[in-house]
Amino acid sequence: MLVVVDSWARDAATGIAAVLGGKGYIKDASALACGIRKPINPMPNRNCPDWEAQWPAMMDSVRPDSVLLSVQWDAGEQQIDPGASG
Repeated sequence: MLVVVDSWARDAATGIAAVLGGKGYIKDASALACGIRKPINPMPNRNCPDWEAQWPAMMDSVRPDSVLLSVQWDAGEQQIDPGASG
């Protein structure tokens, strides 16, 4: 299983790995405070993944049986599409 996106994903990956007890492979590709949406006002000194490019690349390299894409809403303003915010 490939687990991607932010700290919510990290927590899910840790819990899933604990439940599996070593009977499976969990690739934790989370990046703390780095949601899948592009921030309107990027946090300084934050080097977040370019998920649009990195997620497909991880799919090719990891070849997971499943993917958990954790998308949670947080307090930061995030760009949903060019010119819009939500």
